[in-house]
Amino acid sequence: MMNQTVQQFLQWSPRFLSISILLFWLFGMIFVYVSGPYLFPSLLAFVILISAAMMAWKTRVIGGVMYVGLGVLYTIFIALKGLAPVYVLAALPLLVTGILYLGTYFEFEHEVSA
Repeated sequence: MMNQTVQQFLQWSPRFLSISILLFWLFGMIFVYVSGPYLFPSLLAFVILISAAMMAWKTRVIGGVMYVGLGVLYTIFIALKGLAPVYVLAALPLLVTGILYLGTYFEFEHEVSA
């Protein structure tokens, strides 16, 4: 049995990370792409991130899979573009958030069924 504080931390940390990712993307989009040619693709990515956050908030397993999938897709995109491997680090918050959502789902699901 887990301590209540640890349980709340594990439940809220992926949500905090997903909101942080959204805010970071929003501020980057506003300050960098507001008048450039990349506004529409950036808006599309923001809508995808919002949908992943909303799904994860409602259903942790689906949101976790979406975040891990977005991280893997971003990594593949960087590899296909031939960019420097350091850009793969940008996928790390997506992967960590997805893993945390999946971990909390399996931890709480295991606790409920036991």
